[in-house]
Amino acid sequence: MSKTIHPLKQWRLGRRLSRAEAAKLVGSTRYSWLRWENGQMPGPRHLDQIIILTGGVVTANDWISDEAASAIAGNAERLTRELSTVLSGSGTRHIGARTKQDNVPV
Repeated sequence: MSKTIHPLKQWRLGRRLSRAEAAKLVGSTRYSWLRWENGQMPGPRHLDQIIILTGGVVTANDWISDEAASAIAGNAERLTRELSTVLSGSGTRHIGARTKQDNVPV
């Protein structure tokens, strides 16, 4: 079974940078950079710096699993529908309140 290389590592290797050199460019340490390459999501400040440094080649989506991204997208769609209903005046339910119809334990 082959393991895929994280886009952050691909970006760094493509520029022939060491972890220490890449980390210095975003104001961090090589140990943090290693954790990010191994899948731990950086905090907001460093994530912003990584996105800028890589020209948007590496983004937050590179740390979010497909399953989590789908769940987030589904929740956003549900909240958008609820907001539309409330704004149209045909609903009185609190936005974001879960019901049994959401297939999520209430």
